[in-house]
Amino acid sequence: MSISPTLQDLLIGITTSVITGVAVWLWQKIQQSRLGNRKANFFGLKPNDECLVVLGNYRGQNATSHGDIDSMVEAVKIIHSIGYGVKVAPFDKAIESPGESSEICIGGPSSNDRTGTHLSAFFNEIHVNSHDAPTDRLAIVTKKKVYRYESGEKEYALLSKFYPRVGGKPVFLICGQTAFATKGASYYLAKNFDDSIRKKYGNGEFCFIVRVISPWTFGHKSVELVDDISKFAFTQSNKSQIRKGG
Repeated sequence: MSISPTLQDLLIGITTSVITGVAVWLWQKIQQSRLGNRKANFFGLKPNDECLVVLGNYRGQNATSHGDIDSMVEAVKIIHSIGYGVKVAPFDKAIESPGESSEICIGGPSSNDRTGTHLSAFFNEIHVNSHDAPTDRLAIVTKKKVYRYESGEKEYALLSKFYPRVGGKPVFLICGQTAFATKGASYYLAKNFDDSIRKKYGNGEFCFIVRVISPWTFGHKSVELVDDISKFAFTQSNKSQIRKGG
C-alpha cells in the first residue's frame, strides 16, 4: 500500500518529534543523575548509606535548643534532597567512630561533647570559649584571630568539613557561638555547598568562619563568609588530605 506524500511527511514529523523527545528526556535523566552523584560525593555518601546527624544538649540540660533543632531539620533536608536517609542521635548515643559514617555534628562544645572532641582531636589550636569564660565568653579562638561574641549584633560560627582518617567518611562540623549562629551556618551550607564551596574544594576539606549580622533584626539568613581558615585549621596529620577537585 502506497503512502501519500502528505501522510509520509506527517509520519516523519511525528517520528522526529518522538526521537527528539526521548533524547531530551535521556539527557535530562543523565544530567540529574550526574548532579545527584556530585552532591552525594560531596557528603561522602554511597548507595544505601545513611548520614549520621549528632545533636547536643543545651547548656548541659537534657534538652536541645530550638536553633539546633532547626539546624538538624536543615541538615536532614539537604541529605533527603539528594536521595539519602539520616540517623539522628544525641552526642552521648552517637558511639560510631569518626569517619565510619558521613556525619553532620551540630552545636558548640558546651552543648555537644562530640564537637569538643572533634576540635581537640582534628583541629589546630581552635577552640570555643564557654558561657562562663572569665573573658571573651563564647569567642571562637584560632591561631590568628579571636572572633568575639556580640549578642544581637554579630554572632559567629565555625563551619567545616574534614576527614578523621584516610579513606574514611567526612565529618561536617557546624559550631556556632549560639544556636542561632549554628542555624545560620547550616543555612549557609545548604545554600552554597554545591556552588561556591564544591567548586573551590571539590570533595576535600575546608574550614570557614561565618557570621550572622543583626540576627534579632534580620534573622539567621543574614549570614556571610568572614574568613576561610582552611590552610591552617587542621592538625598536621590532617593537612595531607586537604585537596581541590574530586
